[in-house]
Amino acid sequence: MATRKAPAAKNPNLHFVTGSDEAEVRRTAQGVAAKLAPADGGEFGLEIIEAPADTVDCSIELVASTIQGILTVPMFGEKLVWMKGVTFLKDTVQGRSEAVQDALEKLLKILEEGLPGGITLLISAPEPDKRKSFYKKISEIASTTLCDKFEIGFGGTEDDLIDWVIDRCRDRGVKMDTEAAVILTKRVGTNSGQLDAELSKLTTAAGEGEIIREALVRDLVPLTRAGGIFDLSDAINKRNLPLCLDTLSKLRRQGENTIGILLAAIVPTVGAYRVSVLDLLQSR
Repeated sequence: MATRKAPAAKNPNLHFVTGSDEAEVRRTAQGVAAKLAPADGGEFGLEIIEAPADTVDCSIELVASTIQGILTVPMFGEKLVWMKGVTFLKDTVQGRSEAVQDALEKLLKILEEGLPGGITLLISAPEPDKRKSFYKKISEIASTTLCDKFEIGFGGTEDDLIDWVIDRCRDRGVKMDTEAAVILTKRVGTNSGQLDAELSKLTTAAGEGEIIREALVRDLVPLTRAGGIFDLSDAINKRNLPLCLDTLSKLRRQGENTIGILLAAIVPTVGAYRVSVLDLLQSR
């Protein structure tokens, strides 16, 4: 009978924040660092290892600095070392370099043996190549937080994106009503980086514990052509004349052609309404 290898134990002092959503990796790692840094350590309680690792040599130096940081005795008993914004876990020239892989293996060996007393290590790495050995091993032994982009993919729907936006708001300590989430996704789409930026702006404006409503989204999130067409169609369906006129005015100021607006929003919406009325009459 074949034996099954026991899963590697998670090291409570080793944290890995990663995923395809670069903006969310950055935001989440910042929050994790704030929680993990010793409260009484001052500037000596947090050591950030960060540099543009755009060459093989820079990548190796960044790993070496991290090793030095975790092997250096903390001045006040505890220290958080943050290996921040690692880019050479991606499928790049640096990421494929044998020299960089060797450096990562040295780091991994230290981590597998156990961090020195008083040391906590946080690694944040956006857009990793999940096939890499280091990624697989560090995910096994570290407390790992995945921040992946929303991808509709096969079988996905717009409702899934709306739910994703509402969940992100909840994570930030605010609520967003469904209509506001619909408008936000229509204006931004699935661009997670822009969604993150707009959510930051909206949550700040609303305030912690408050509800983000439709009016706030319309006021603060830039109106794109696609979003404007949606707003206009929605306003026509709701018989909301002030919103119709306001949206038309914004689209015209952006240089949109009146005939184009007519064909893209008004005709399909009014046509759909006429068809639904005719269907209703014919069914009687």
